[in-house]
Amino acid sequence: MSVASNAVELKMQKRQTLAFIGSAPITVALTRPVVERNEDTGGLRQVEPLVLAPQTFRILHAPPRRRRKENDPPNASMGEIPFAKDTLMGRWDADIQAGDLFQFNGVDYSVTYVFWDRAYEVIANLATTDQ
Repeated sequence: MSVASNAVELKMQKRQTLAFIGSAPITVALTRPVVERNEDTGGLRQVEPLVLAPQTFRILHAPPRRRRKENDPPNASMGEIPFAKDTLMGRWDADIQAGDLFQFNGVDYSVTYVFWDRAYEVIANLATTDQ
């Protein structure tokens, strides 16, 4: 396989990602908790969270699975990944990290893990924090 065919394939995968997200898009502003070192007493403290610019994603709802944890992290040495029945799909250049929070349709979500092993999309496990 040549470099040119790989570039064309990547372009097609990115196009498919955008089309899939565009079929059921949500626009949310992620809130990122910020922790800084407390110079007076040592340790860490929470400060005002960072609210990111709105981004477009798609929530992928999966049927609940019985007694199963996510089993496909990109690096198996990271240990077990928390169970998540919902995932978030975003563009390959999305600004998202584990611990980010957002609200959509009255439900509070938190990002528990981000899969960065694809060059054409970002997939993140979601947990609902209020159900």
